[in-house]
Amino acid sequence: MIVEKEVIAPGTYWYTDEATSLPRKLDVSSDLTKYWHGQGSEMLSSGLTVPVPYEHDFSAHPMTPADKLLNNAGWVKEYRLKDISDPKRGKVKDVLFAVVDVQDEEVAKKLPKTIRWTSPWINSFTDGNGREWKNVISHLALTTRPRITEQSPFPSVASALSIANNIEIEAAVGKTGFCLSRAGLLVK
Repeated sequence: MIVEKEVIAPGTYWYTDEATSLPRKLDVSSDLTKYWHGQGSEMLSSGLTVPVPYEHDFSAHPMTPADKLLNNAGWVKEYRLKDISDPKRGKVKDVLFAVVDVQDEEVAKKLPKTIRWTSPWINSFTDGNGREWKNVISHLALTTRPRITEQSPFPSVASALSIANNIEIEAAVGKTGFCLSRAGLLVK
C-alpha cells in the first residue's frame, strides 16, 4: 500500500539521548524540514533506500543485517513539503511528509487502526560511494508510541480512496496500456 504520511513539522521535540539516557531537546525549524526534504530526495535519487522498519528496537542495537531484513515493512518512495491547516496546531508551514510503500500486507491492514504514526531515525553515515550524509533520516519507523505526538496519523484507506481521481480509459491506455493493482495508489 502506498500512502502519504506526515513525518515532522517545525516545533520543539524532546527525546532520550541513547548514549547518556538523559532528556534532550530538538528545535526543528522550517530550514531543518527543508534540509531533510532536500537530503532525503537526493538520497533516493542517488539510489539509496530509506527503509520503513516495524519499530525502532533500541534494545537490539546493533541489529544484524539479518534482523534489519526481518523487521522491514517497506520503503520511503518520496519526500514532500507541505503547508497544512490542523485544528489543534493551526496553520503550519514546511511540514515534511513521506510517501511510504508498505509492502507487508498484514502490516498495511493495521494502518491506521493499530499503527498510526512514524518516527524518523536521524543519523550520519557514509554511503558505498564515499559520500557523507550528515543528520539525515536514515529510516522511518512505524510506531505505536511516537515522540512527535502531534503528527497526523496514517490516513484511513477509505479517506485515501476518497481523494482518488476518475480517469478516462482512452487517455489512460495510450500506447502502452496500464495495470491496476489491488491496493492502488493512495496519494495525490
